[in-house]
Amino acid sequence: MSALEVTQAQEKNGTVMKCSECKFWKKSEKGSAGWRNGLGWCTNVPNFYAVSSEVEDYDPEDGEAGGLVFKPEFAGVKAVGLDASGYQAYLLTAPNFGCVSFIQKA
Repeated sequence: MSALEVTQAQEKNGTVMKCSECKFWKKSEKGSAGWRNGLGWCTNVPNFYAVSSEVEDYDPEDGEAGGLVFKPEFAGVKAVGLDASGYQAYLLTAPNFGCVSFIQKA
């Protein structure tokens, strides 16, 4: 079954939880990544470096990011954005993408 067929079946059954209808999804603004394609980003997927801190028993063999763990207040995070620079990372999705963290917009 193709992705389009899955989406159509979900819409028919009323089981679609689209990003565009989720409180965590923000449509990309003109000039930002993905805006020409109608993409948006999930605010529930934070930058890895923003939610991490170094472990006390860091070993240089762990590598640059291998010695990082989630800060206690972010222990339940299900996904993170990560890029090589650590400057900016986020999850871009199409409006009709969906996930298990869906919460209907108010």
